[in-house]
Amino acid sequence: MRQANLALSFLLELALIASLAFAGDQVAGNSDVLAVVLGVLLPVIAIVIWSRFAAPRASRRLAGLRLLALKFVLFAVAAVLLVVVGELVLGVVLLVLSAINLVGEHVFGVATASDLPSAPRR
Repeated sequence: MRQANLALSFLLELALIASLAFAGDQVAGNSDVLAVVLGVLLPVIAIVIWSRFAAPRASRRLAGLRLLALKFVLFAVAAVLLVVVGELVLGVVLLVLSAINLVGEHVFGVATASDLPSAPRR
């Protein structure tokens, strides 16, 4: 069950990035420049936050409920943005699946660096 939750975590992380890119593009309206800026900037901000504080090998990784709260906030922002741009079903699905996944992380434990494959040696 833990492995299934880890797989869901990975898929949700990809969905988070895609959702932010899509919402950033859509919220810009008719401005092509703003659509590109927001479509790129929103996912980049999320990636930087995730890699700094939530990734298994992050140097300043949060622990326990702080980590789960950060993840929930990122998913909630993406879900709200999806709803704002008219994708109610996608926003609700993202929020519900992320909540289920975060409960699973709380029950089964979050991914750690030891769960990841070793980097090849050079």
